[in-house]
Amino acid sequence: MKMYVLLSSCGNISYGANALEEKFGVPTQWIKVSDLKEASNECRKFIDEYNLGGSEFIGGYVVEKPNADKLISVISYNGRIWDGKEYQGMYERQRVEYGRHWSNPLTLLDFNKWETFRVSRETLLKHSKYQGDWSKIIDDGWRFDRHFNKFYKIVLIEN
Repeated sequence: MKMYVLLSSCGNISYGANALEEKFGVPTQWIKVSDLKEASNECRKFIDEYNLGGSEFIGGYVVEKPNADKLISVISYNGRIWDGKEYQGMYERQRVEYGRHWSNPLTLLDFNKWETFRVSRETLLKHSKYQGDWSKIIDDGWRFDRHFNKFYKIVLIEN
């Protein structure tokens, strides 16, 4: 059975970070796996690689295809495998909160064709496309980067 596991992060509110944004420098990824053991191993590898704490790891969701409605399983921070039925509600809530980060995983695409653009909040608010509406800015894929104190968006560069 073909499965995908979500590897994602969020800011740690204990350190003043925004829990609704990805941790800086940690990419959200959907990884294709052959079984739940491999999904568990991928989660632990991701956590170790990006030095994530327990409150910073929000991935571990195993589904049939990226961003699918039905949850197969959940891999917790310690690598334990849980039945997805018990966590379906949590998965659905987090898809609403974090879904804009999960819906277009860069790992399924060619990284060399993508570029990151950073813009000040003032520039975005003044742009005629958004007309000062934050919901339009967020819906269009812009995210805030606390490190640079700017909004950023990853876009496909056509050759």
